[in-house]
Amino acid sequence: MKKIINQSELARKIGVSPEYVRMLLSGRRKNAKRLEEIDAILVKELEGFFYTISKNKKTMKKKKR
Repeated sequence: MKKIINQSELARKIGVSPEYVRMLLSGRRKNAKRLEEIDAILVKELEGFFYTISKNKKTMKKKKR
């Protein structure tokens, strides 16, 4: 299964280094603003992922008929 998003992509989207993202996610660094940005990106990515799965399920059901 393909990853939804990786740390390098998160870093690029919020304008920081991948190492800084790793430190934020591991708790070695604290920055509420950056964590909120990461949270918003992850929510958006997951919504898109589940929308795609839902859409594919509907398409597969139509093909079975």
